[in-house]
Amino acid sequence: MTAARHRLRTRPAPLALLALLVGCGGAPSAAPATPTDRGWAVAWVNGVGISRATFHARYVEHTRDYRYALRPANAAAKRAWVMRVLIDEALLEQAFAAAVTARERAAVSAEIDAQVRRYADPSERAQLRARLERSRWLDALIDPDALTVTADEVEWAYTVNKRLYVVPGRIRIRRIVIPVAPLTEPRRRPLVDAIAARAQKPGADFYGLAFEHSWGPERRRGGDMGELIDRDGAGQIVDRATLLAVGEVSDPFVVDGSWHIIQVTARTPARLTPLSEAEGSIREALARGKRAEAGVQLMARLRAAGTVEILIDLADGSPSAPRPWVYTR
Repeated sequence: MTAARHRLRTRPAPLALLALLVGCGGAPSAAPATPTDRGWAVAWVNGVGISRATFHARYVEHTRDYRYALRPANAAAKRAWVMRVLIDEALLEQAFAAAVTARERAAVSAEIDAQVRRYADPSERAQLRARLERSRWLDALIDPDALTVTADEVEWAYTVNKRLYVVPGRIRIRRIVIPVAPLTEPRRRPLVDAIAARAQKPGADFYGLAFEHSWGPERRRGGDMGELIDRDGAGQIVDRATLLAVGEVSDPFVVDGSWHIIQVTARTPARLTPLSEAEGSIREALARGKRAEAGVQLMARLRAAGTVEILIDLADGSPSAPRPWVYTR
C-alpha cells in the first residue's frame, strides 16, 4: 500500500520566497535607466527600473488575492511586502538572463507558452506564466548537487516521522439500532435485552435480527456499517468494538439516543508502512525542502551583490520611517 504523502519535518521557506513562488502578475519593467527621466519608476534594481504601473497593479492584486493568507494587516506593510517581492523578482530575472544563453531563454519561454496556452482567461494565463517563469529561473540558478537526497537523510526522516507512516487498522461492524423511548422505556428495555440475548447465542443470525428489529439506515444490509477506521477518537461505536473479538456481540449500550447492539465481523490490524514503500514520497518531500532552502540562500546572495534604490516612501507619509528592504552594495 502506497504511503500517503505527509509533510515531513523540514525547514519552511521564508515568506519572501513563498511570495516569490506563488505570487502572480506581470514581470518587473526592464526599461533601462535614464538619468533625466526617473519619475516613472518606484525603484531601481541594478540600473533597471520597476515602473509605478507594475507596482500599483501588484499592490491591488496582493490586496485582493485570497492566496496571500499571511498578508500584512496595514497598507504600509503591504507596500513594503510588494516592493520586496518585485525587487526579488527583478534580481532573479537578471541573474537568470546572465546565466543562460539566448537559445536557452527562448526554449524556456516556448515551454511556458505551451503550458499557458491551455487557459483562455488572460488573467489566469498571466498568473500561471509568472509562476512558471520564477520556477524555471530558480531551477536554472540552483546547483543540482544541492538538491541531492542521500539514503541517510531518507532514513532519518522516516525515523523522525514514523508515526505518519502508520496505516490505521480497520474494523467491520454490524449493528442493531433501537431508539430510546422515555415514555415506554420500561417496556422497551426488556425487548432490547431479549434481542441481545438472541444475538449472543452461538450461531445466531445477526443479519436476520438486524433486518427484523433495527431502526438504523443499514437495516436492509443486515446492519452492516462497512469498514471503519480503528483508532482512538473514531467514535463510541468503534471504541466499543475494539473491546470485542471477531464474531463477538456486545451488550446493549446507548449512543445518540438509541440502544445499540453491535457485532464485529472482521478486523484488519494497523501496520507500519515499510521504508521501501515510503522512500519515494520521503525523497520528494526532502527535495522540496532542499530546493526551498537553496532558493533562500540564492536570494540572499543576489541581494548582497545587488544595488537597489527605492524612490517612494513605503511608510505612507512618514519620511523618517526606516526602509527595511533596501539592499546596497
